[in-house]
Amino acid sequence: SPPLSMKGSVAFLVCVALSLIHDSLGSTSFNSAGVTVRQNSAQLLRLRGGSEPKVKASEPSGPTVSITFEVAVHHVRSKNSPPVKVVLVGNLKEVGEWNLDQGIELVCGQNEYPIFRGTVRLPAGAKLEYKYVVVRAQKTNDGVQSQWEANNRLLTAPQRDGAVRNAFIENRATD
Repeated sequence: SPPLSMKGSVAFLVCVALSLIHDSLGSTSFNSAGVTVRQNSAQLLRLRGGSEPKVKASEPSGPTVSITFEVAVHHVRSKNSPPVKVVLVGNLKEVGEWNLDQGIELVCGQNEYPIFRGTVRLPAGAKLEYKYVVVRAQKTNDGVQSQWEANNRLLTAPQRDGAVRNAFIENRATD
């Protein structure tokens, strides 16, 4: 028979192995329909009000391309109206993840009205869903602060630099 110290070591290793297997499988419970539901420890932590482990966002590992966005915004008048800006927002972090404050502000050159333009670097092949938004340059407490386009636009980033030309589509239901 093996010495006592060896039996203790084997028992310890078995306990560690079982603990690792349990953590990787998660816990098992049943939902109201009697279906087995597995949850890992991070899911259980979130359900109890904790937070998910912090995961550092990865940078695009492949090539990126430069896309210039141009939009004609004819209904914006340069004279006798509050100053506005045009912002490109969308689902990717490069265009703000739908957050106006993080979006890309497009610029209208002195003699280029009504064309607003800006350039963004995107991962080649990325699926972009985006809109243009007209925003008051200075926030006030009166009136509409922003006007979002009617529909989302879709773009698959090409494999080389390019340009996109659009016209702003007003949303008549809310304008």
